[in-house]
Amino acid sequence: KPLTVASVEIKGNVRTNPGLLAKALAPIYRAGTLDELRIKCLEANGVLNSYGIFDEVHILCDAG
Repeated sequence: KPLTVASVEIKGNVRTNPGLLAKALAPIYRAGTLDELRIKCLEANGVLNSYGIFDEVHILCDAG
């Protein structure tokens, strides 16, 4: 059975346009394996950090 990302939770965002976050995180939903998910999360983390507008960026994968 392929991996499915059901949701992404964003905490602490009060000023950033949700569309900006959605664009950076969209590839995570297309991950089909755990390894792809790991890579997509690392890439999204890099993109979000590259904006230079966040104090911190942490991405946590949970099998909840």
